[in-house]
Parts: sequence; C-alpha cells; structure tokens
Amino acid sequence: LREPLRALFLVWGFGIDLAGVVLLPLLDEGLARRFLAAVTPWMAEPMFSMAHRQFVLCNAAFAIMRGLGGVFVDERGALLAAALSYLIEAVAIACEWRLGVGEALPALVLELVVFAFALAYLLRGQAHHSKL
Repeated sequence: LREPLRALFLVWGFGIDLAGVVLLPLLDEGLARRFLAAVTPWMAEPMFSMAHRQFVLCNAAFAIMRGLGGVFVDERGALLAAALSYLIEAVAIACEWRLGVGEALPALVLELVVFAFALAYLLRGQAHHSKL
C-alpha cells in the first residue's frame, strides 16, 4: 500500500490541487476553466471571483497536506494530515451534493475512498508499530 498511496498523494496534491487548481488559472484561464469543469463540475463560479479564490486557497492547503503526505508517507503525522484533508473535502462536497448538485456525488465517493485507503494504511502501520 505504501507506494501506491505515495503516488496518489503526490499526483493529487502537487498535480491536481497545486498545478491544476491553484497555478493553472494564473497561466491559462481558458485551460483552467476546462480543467475545473472536468474535475469540479459543481464549481461554476467565475474565475477569480471571491468564491473561486476561496476554493483555490482551500486547494492550496490540501495540496500542501497531500503532497507532504506523499513525501513523508512513513511519518504518521504527515499521513494523518493528508488523510484528514480528504475527509474535510468530502464533507465540503457533501454539502454541495445535499444542495442538489448531483455531479458532486462521484467526487464525494472518491474522496471518501481515498480517506479510507489512507486511514487503513495509517492504522495498519500503527498496528505494526505496536507489535514491535
């Protein structure tokens, strides 16, 4: 589980959250709109509006937590922060889904699956350390 989890955190944290959501709008607004429509279809706010800026700042925080979780995958604190970032984002997406945005459901499920995967790895490591 270690290397797939590391790859997931690095790609999602530094690739999707940082490069795609945070930096891409600064480089190519048209491409950023298409990217956001593909990965976050419920985010229909105008580019650089207050809601969009808040979304970008949240994703910057997620990028840091997830990317560092990938870099320090064997450090329980970094791994816990990365895992919790998926749970926090799942709660936020669940609010969108509850408000009637049906496109949010697949993302909600994906966030919860990644959280469960990371938590299982974390607990498996905890059990391994307690046996030592």
